[in-house]
Amino acid sequence: FDDTLTRWDLATSDRAFKVGGVVERIMGCVAFRNTVRFSSDGSWFVAPFHDFTVSLRDSDDGGVIHEFPPHLSTVLDLAISPTDDLLVTSSDDWTVRVWNLDDYTLRSEFETAPGGYVTIGFLPDGESMLVTDVSGAIRRLDLESGAVSEPFTSDAAPGVRMAISPDGRYVAAGTDTNTIGVWDIDSGV
Repeated sequence: FDDTLTRWDLATSDRAFKVGGVVERIMGCVAFRNTVRFSSDGSWFVAPFHDFTVSLRDSDDGGVIHEFPPHLSTVLDLAISPTDDLLVTSSDDWTVRVWNLDDYTLRSEFETAPGGYVTIGFLPDGESMLVTDVSGAIRRLDLESGAVSEPFTSDAAPGVRMAISPDGRYVAAGTDTNTIGVWDIDSGV
C-alpha cells in the first residue's frame, strides 16, 4: 500500500529503478492496486498513485513523462487502447476519464455505476471497452457516447475481475459459484 513501483533487471536480478512510495501509513485504500499497464512497445507505462493521480513514465528510468490530474478518489483500474493513443482511468468517484495520449488532453468523462468500474478492458476496436462494477455486472461501454449495454447474462453472478481474450471474442470472470464464467462478447451470453 505504499505506492512503490520497482523495475528489476531479469538477467542480473538488480533493481533498475524504484519510484513512488510514501512514508506514512495510508488508511482507507482497500480498493487501491498498484496496477501497471505498458505501451505496446514497452517504452512507457502508466500507473495510479494514492494521491488519485495517474503517471505516464519512461520504462528505462521511471521518469515522469506526464502526470494526469487527480480523480476525486481511488483509481480502480486503467487501460491503454490497442493503438496506444488513448488512456482510460476509472475511479470510485464514479467517473471514467478518456485521455488522448498524443497531447494529454481529456477527450471525455462519463459517470459510472455507483462505486465505479472496478475492472476495465479495451476491445480490439479501440472505441469500446468491457467494464465491471462493484456488483460484478459485465457491460460494454461505448467511449464516444458513454452508453453502457445491459449486463451480460449468466446463471451465476460474475466477480469484479475479468479478462478479455486477445481476439476480443470472449470475456472470462470468476463467479459466485466458484467457477470461471466465459461469455461471448458479441451476444453477452
